[in-house]
Amino acid sequence: VFPYKEQYKKKKDKLQNLITVLPTAQRENDEPLLHNDEAGLIAYTKSQDMEPDLAKKQPKVVDPFVWARDDGKTFAVVQTWPVEINEAFEEAFRRVENPDSDPGNFEPKA
Repeated sequence: VFPYKEQYKKKKDKLQNLITVLPTAQRENDEPLLHNDEAGLIAYTKSQDMEPDLAKKQPKVVDPFVWARDDGKTFAVVQTWPVEINEAFEEAFRRVENPDSDPGNFEPKA
């Protein structure tokens, strides 16, 4: 979870939309980022790949979310969604101080 809130408000006219891309290359959303006290992003915490033939067909606008890994053979996918970090969010999820200490829930490669 990344609670960016109003951190990028002054740059909102220069920021591209948030695009959620699945490993299948399907898009779930393509929308502007919110800029308020509850604005945040949440991402899938496991490493994901996209088949090279699908990744190479993606438009440049998805580059921040799909890219070639250093091995030159696989393509990483970051699935991220907008989230409102408010009281309902805090009640629905528990905070984990060191999520990277639990490999069952978090992969550093992700």
